[in-house]
Formats: sequence, structure tokens, C-alpha cells
Amino acid sequence: MSGAGDLVILARIVSPFGRRGEVKALVDTDFPEEFARRKSVILSQDGRSGADREVTGVRFHKGAALVKLRGVNSISDAEELRGWVIAIRPDQRAELDGSSFWIDDVLGLEVVTEAGQSLGGISEVLRGRANDVWVTESALIPAVKEVVVEVDLEKRRVVVRDVEGLTSGGKP
Repeated sequence: MSGAGDLVILARIVSPFGRRGEVKALVDTDFPEEFARRKSVILSQDGRSGADREVTGVRFHKGAALVKLRGVNSISDAEELRGWVIAIRPDQRAELDGSSFWIDDVLGLEVVTEAGQSLGGISEVLRGRANDVWVTESALIPAVKEVVVEVDLEKRRVVVRDVEGLTSGGKP
């Protein structure tokens, strides 16, 4: 997950794959097709800065991306990248429709109920199979249209329905 000014993380390198320098990466985006079309990415240890690297191939296998990068030609080369992230700059992100948001865009947004009760700022996004969950100081908010009424990135505010049980949970 990225913060202001950071890189946008597409995947996390978990291991070498094969003998020719491919890396196995766990994809951290809802848009793997965007990842696959990239000609270059940024390799980073900290998610904040890194070096451009040409992508010479991407394929998917058992839920992971197998990525071939120029200059990574052996198991040893690939092993050195274990724990690194594959990222892009924020201005290289794909455009989203109005019902989807980048994680780094919602972090810090103030959440209020339709009645105006503040639930605090979004401090974390928990990724789930069915939907994401936005964590605030006083609530766990399912990021689904039945709960989220409005997301206003300009005003840095989210309006949610005060459904039963929404504000009783707090932080996990």
C-alpha cells in the first residue's frame, strides 16, 4: 500500500522461479492486465524510490506473476530481488471509473455517517476477496455500495450509511 508521494506497488517479489532469472511476484493490484502490459517498472526495496527496469516478459501461474526483467538472468540474480517490490509512479496509474479508487487515494479520507457523525480517517485498507475494508479509529467499513454513499476525493471525505454494527467494532 502506498502513501502520498510513494510509488504505487504492483507486486511483491517472493522468490526466484526457474533457472533463467524469472521472479515470482504476488500481485497487489486489482488490475493484473495493467501489470502485464507494462514495458518497464520500478524495482524498489522500500516502496518509496527505486530504479527503472525493463520488463521482457510477464505470465501468470497459480495466482502469481512470473516476471522476466532485463539483466536478471540466473537464479542468483533473481534471489537478490527477494523481498523487493515492483512498482510504478503514481502518474502512471490506470484511470479508474468513479466506483473504484486507488488505495493511496482513500488513505486519510475523513469518514462521516449520513447523520454527520465522524468515524475518523481511513488509516488502513484491508484487502479481501469479496471487498476491501476501510479501517478508521472507530469503525471497520466494508467498501461496498450498500454502505458507502459517496467518496469525494476533492473534499477528502467519505459518507457512509450508519448500518447496524458499523460503529461498534472499532479497530481490529
